[in-house]
Amino acid sequence: GQYTICYTLALVGTTRMSNTLTVVGFDPSRSQYTCSPSTAVAIGSTWTCTLLTFDTAGNPCSCLASGDMSVRLYQDATTILGLTATSTGYILQILIQGVGAGIATSSITYNPTNVTYQASVYVLGQVSTTMSTVPLTAYAGQVVYLWFMGSGLQSGDQVKIVSGDCNTGTLVQTVGPNPSNVSVGGSASIYFPMTVSSPGNYTVCYQVFRTTTWTTMTNSLTVQTVPTGYIYNLIQKWNSTTIYLNGNAASQMILVRGLKYFLSVYSSSYDPFYVKSALGANDQVSYSNGVVNNGAANGAIQFQVPSDAPNLLYLQSGLNPALYVQLLIVSADIQLSYTHGVFVLVRGLRYSLAMGISGMTGSSLAIRTSVGSDGTTFTQGVQGTGSDQLLFTPDSLSPSVLYFQSLAHPELWHTLYVTDSVLRSETDCLYTIGGQVNPLVYVVRGQSYALYSPAGCPMGITAYNSTSISYLLSGTITNNGISGGWIIMNISGWWPNVLYYQNTNSPYQKGVIQIYERVFNVTTAGGSCLLDGYGTQTLVRGQAYIFSLGGSNLVIPFYIKSQLAAGSAGSYSMGVTNNGASSGNIYFTVPFSAPSGLYFQCGTVQTLYDVLNIVDGQFVITGYSSSSLSIDNVCGTTLAVQRGKTYAWSLPQSGLTSAVWLCSGSDGSGHLGLSDGVTNNGATSGPILYSVPSSTTTSMIYYRVQGNSQAGGSIMIVDQLFDVTWGDGQNYVINGQFDPAMTILRGTTAAFRLYPGLSSYPMYLQTAAGLDQNLRYFANVTGNGVSCGYILLQTTATTPSSLYYQASTFVGMSGVISLQEPVRIFQPAATTLSCDALVNPGGTVNCQLRTWDTTGTFYIPSCCSCAAPTNEICFTLSGQFTGQLTMQQMGSYLAVTFPFTFMAAGVAKITVTSAASAAGPSQNVTVSVQVNSTISAGPIDPSMTTIACVPNVTNPNTHFICTVTTRTSTGVPCACSSISDFTYNIIQSNTVPDASWLTATQTGMTLSATAAQPSSTQSWVAGFNVIHKTSQASKTGLVILTGSVSATATILTAPIYVGDIATIVFSGQGLRFQNVYGGYEDTVRIVVGANADCTSGTTAAVTLGTNPGPSQNMVPYCSQTAPVQQCAAVQYTFPSAGQYTICYTLALVGTTRMSNTLTVVGFDPSRSQYTCSPSATIGLGGTWTCTLLTFDTAGNPCSCLASGDMSVRLYQDATTLLSLTPTSTGYVLKIRVGDVGGAGIATSSITYNPTNVTYQASVYVLGLVDTTFSFVPVTPYSQ
Repeated sequence: GQYTICYTLALVGTTRMSNTLTVVGFDPSRSQYTCSPSTAVAIGSTWTCTLLTFDTAGNPCSCLASGDMSVRLYQDATTILGLTATSTGYILQILIQGVGAGIATSSITYNPTNVTYQASVYVLGQVSTTMSTVPLTAYAGQVVYLWFMGSGLQSGDQVKIVSGDCNTGTLVQTVGPNPSNVSVGGSASIYFPMTVSSPGNYTVCYQVFRTTTWTTMTNSLTVQTVPTGYIYNLIQKWNSTTIYLNGNAASQMILVRGLKYFLSVYSSSYDPFYVKSALGANDQVSYSNGVVNNGAANGAIQFQVPSDAPNLLYLQSGLNPALYVQLLIVSADIQLSYTHGVFVLVRGLRYSLAMGISGMTGSSLAIRTSVGSDGTTFTQGVQGTGSDQLLFTPDSLSPSVLYFQSLAHPELWHTLYVTDSVLRSETDCLYTIGGQVNPLVYVVRGQSYALYSPAGCPMGITAYNSTSISYLLSGTITNNGISGGWIIMNISGWWPNVLYYQNTNSPYQKGVIQIYERVFNVTTAGGSCLLDGYGTQTLVRGQAYIFSLGGSNLVIPFYIKSQLAAGSAGSYSMGVTNNGASSGNIYFTVPFSAPSGLYFQCGTVQTLYDVLNIVDGQFVITGYSSSSLSIDNVCGTTLAVQRGKTYAWSLPQSGLTSAVWLCSGSDGSGHLGLSDGVTNNGATSGPILYSVPSSTTTSMIYYRVQGNSQAGGSIMIVDQLFDVTWGDGQNYVINGQFDPAMTILRGTTAAFRLYPGLSSYPMYLQTAAGLDQNLRYFANVTGNGVSCGYILLQTTATTPSSLYYQASTFVGMSGVISLQEPVRIFQPAATTLSCDALVNPGGTVNCQLRTWDTTGTFYIPSCCSCAAPTNEICFTLSGQFTGQLTMQQMGSYLAVTFPFTFMAAGVAKITVTSAASAAGPSQNVTVSVQVNSTISAGPIDPSMTTIACVPNVTNPNTHFICTVTTRTSTGVPCACSSISDFTYNIIQSNTVPDASWLTATQTGMTLSATAAQPSSTQSWVAGFNVIHKTSQASKTGLVILTGSVSATATILTAPIYVGDIATIVFSGQGLRFQNVYGGYEDTVRIVVGANADCTSGTTAAVTLGTNPGPSQNMVPYCSQTAPVQQCAAVQYTFPSAGQYTICYTLALVGTTRMSNTLTVVGFDPSRSQYTCSPSATIGLGGTWTCTLLTFDTAGNPCSCLASGDMSVRLYQDATTLLSLTPTSTGYVLKIRVGDVGGAGIATSSITYNPTNVTYQASVYVLGLVDTTFSFVPVTPYSQ
């Protein structure tokens, strides 16, 4: 400041000096502190800072004392080299060695007033030219961490990946500056996450913040490809306590069965990791199934999760056993999203269900019975209810429909269908199941299945193998006929054994679903073979079964056998597929001819076997209450069995505490035993077998629980049993057939068993088909009109010859029931013979022969002593008998006449021998006749007159004699008339009488003539009609004439193709096509091969055509209407190509082999040609024409395919079959080509169904793009 100086002079006074004293001071506000360089400095450089000081006058000065200033450095890595005072301030020298954050700061403080002068500079970082990667191997499309070392490294640095060098190379990817995902471990290290999409070898370049140069890493980045189909996961171990999964600390990892995982393992301590089935040290209990490179430390473990993998595995450290991740094995990982989805779950498998919306936590997930307020949370088999992650293992208690829902966000939910198996998950229109197109699909009754129907290819499940689908299955099936969704089938106990899945838009695209009754799981334990854990099992004829070998702990072959033996000896092959398999399945459809007992035996260990009881029906008892037994698929308590068949009452293996009995008494008394056909009666487990005796006359027995006469029911024993298992408004399925025609033997009892599931289709027995209630038939019918249970029909002599079964409300569900007369078997023991006790010499003996069949009905036998060639009865005569005996039916007996010559009085004997038959041994009956010495004089009884012709069967143009014998009222021949008492008519106008054709005898007369060849308008018989003039009593003597046939047949509709109806015409004389004149009828036989033997040759497998005749299918072909013709025809359908011999058997004559061979031409698939036009490219919406040219086995173009022989398949959704037109040489397809998507290839094919030969062609569909585009979201935002 400025000061005034005052001087006080002693004794005088004070004098103020005229001049002012000015004192100059340090002015802190004027000081300037600067450093050089001012912006950035490299590590190891000297940083120079200068403090310029000023006094209060504003002049530079050196006006500070040595203790006035304090120096401060703000980073450890900076050092003061020197602090030097100058004439105007100070100079500070600082060594920069690395400052961490990148900013170096220094300051000088003026201590008296605490004023500080400060400056900073950015210290440039330094990076090492060598980097490391985590994991050690980088994979395309996956994150790799690039780790750099140095000093002063920070997030402002940049890293780039290039192909080539850092200055001119092609940029692949850049990270920085200031990215949010860079982690700084201190100024000495930093890592950058990078993702390189393509494999290759790349250069890594590093740029330090605030510099412009790139540092090239000496080691390059090699990027490999994750193997195709694998899901990449990065497993990192940074310390001894935590495993990181894809960068996040994890204790669990979810893996899906069937998927392949690529586990890239990185361990900073080179710690090997193992997939294990249980926790253990080092590589103990390692799991190897599907695992490659198990134990990798810094490498990749490849793991394809097997379908049979356990629900829990582990990924464990080899060096630190306490460090592991649980591998939760599931069958699918279902993510909840904003879109309602449909998912199919299989019982017994585990599933992961999680929130799939990023960032949404606290979602409180649950399995629900309904998404609405009425729903409840389902917890059976569910883990983690209320969290963000569920594990769900559905079981037999799980409903068929559930919902996966967020309780916190109830608008988010998926539908879950719970089934026993998923048949299909592909989303194409080929119906590819298990890698095959339209394969045979196996399902098991009582289980549920999911079948995916692709969008645009609606699939229908039907019971009909038809080219149209008008009736789809309903009831226990969901979404049938859907397009783009799941069809859920609950295979009921009454569906037909065979179903079909079919494209409702393209009915030729279809496949077969075979329903199996049951799966037997085969296990071998304790030296025993067990089916479903037990031994003996029961199989029903006509049903199909699966033997699953997955549970066998021995890789050994198993066989279904008819007898126990080593190896494959004794194998039973009928109906068996894959017999002798050691893994997989053995399929067995039990033939109706199967024996009552079979075996399931190991081929290498003979003691491993089970017994298979083969029965005709099975009643499965599931339990009982105080008043009833529970039996599957039975309505009520009444059952029915058929005589001659075997049935099983299958009891549960455990749970029944009281025995079940088959009894003769309704109160439970009269237990049936072995003599009654019952085995294991009174059992509490296993099957009770009942082989119903064919001869039993019992019509009712009972089943009862011991000690409880109320629990049980009655069992009707009938002659025929028809199982009505299913109906759909179009057909009933009866004994496995659709609306079959039935035959019931008259005099027998038949039962119709209607299964559950027919509530909409009550059945009535009626006199005619139709819905008119007046047609219903109730005579001797019980239960008519039931929809579940039994209808019982007792047929009698008054039952109509034709009845009908009819659904009450569906006219198409009906069929005919024909009553067949019982098979009549000659019964020798019932033969009786009575004859005239007295006869005159020269007369005739009249006898009455009575024969019977097993039904007690009068029976007409063939006679070896008569004109017939068979020998059911034969006569032996003693005495002077002469001539041919005659036999004629007279009401309930046969009148037999024996002419004999004159003889002295005495006794003649007549013996009739009845031949042995299925009803008994042969039988002899002998009668004696007393011969008088005179002939009776009468009077005549005209009604007793007899006439017999010899021979009674002969060729045309043959001489014959008819003898007329007059008799008394007692039947004794008498000399009591003359020729003039009678008139005579010739039966055939062409018959030529002898010159002396009428001759009187002592007891009548003889008439003789020659039977001429009949004209085309006359019957093939000859003989005489004798009329007594007074009484007009008429007697006729007939001679049956034999015919002839030409050795050449006329074959119409040539050429004949397989499946066509062939008409064969025969010409001749006297061809018989009806059972007339003594039961004589011509027959035709078709024999395989040209010029084959008609007797020993193999009969061809042919079926009757559209116009069959009576029993031998002969039909008249010429214009005559009489049953004996000049022309006749047969019609056959031939299932296979080849040459055939035609054999014609002429009644009473013999068999003639036709000289011409019948040739059936078949379709030859190998010769067919399939071409399409255009062949190269086609525009959208164009018509693509494909032609199939067919050839027969002779190499000639033909139209030789039946309508159902070919299946057309289009392989893209957007192609449409416009038409399929048969031509004279094949087929023409017209196809409209839409947008096929994908590669742009449209493909069509025709498959010849009998041999599965497919003809295929493709064309490239040119693309077409619209002139507008859309984008999502509607409003785009930057980044």
